[in-house]
Amino acid sequence: MVITLTIIIMIIIIGIYLYFWKAKADSLREKFTIWLIFSVVLALTPIGFNGIWTFISGKDLTITQLLKNGELLIIAVAIGGDAIGKLFLSDSLKKISGIISGGACFLFVIYSAYSFAAISTSSIAATDPSRAVIISIALFLLTVLLSGTCVVIAEIKL
Repeated sequence: MVITLTIIIMIIIIGIYLYFWKAKADSLREKFTIWLIFSVVLALTPIGFNGIWTFISGKDLTITQLLKNGELLIIAVAIGGDAIGKLFLSDSLKKISGIISGGACFLFVIYSAYSFAAISTSSIAATDPSRAVIISIALFLLTVLLSGTCVVIAEIKL
């Protein structure tokens, strides 16, 4: 499920770039790329460093071991909150597309925050870490997708 969702998200991002290229929306492509690099990729660096440190120290490095405590959910909340803030600052929130994408992103931000609290305060990470990882990755990817939608809608001038 997670691999399928990741592939779908990557196809959507490629589709967005193809749309920007075809529409000659250079400014929009630049803003989306800046958001993708500095909001999404940069937010993932602590997990990357954690993986590097785990590998260097000779411990087993698995996705489950790396993500079982729900850290991706904290990152999803931050990315989603940033995108919703950008949407609020634009005039796009008055449009139906802004309302729908902002509302959906807000729901996933709340659900990600709740899921992090549930994973970090329960024994899910210890008893069934793969379930915590699947929930974390799925919510992260969906929140990033909705956040990207918010960022694009916030920048479109109609």
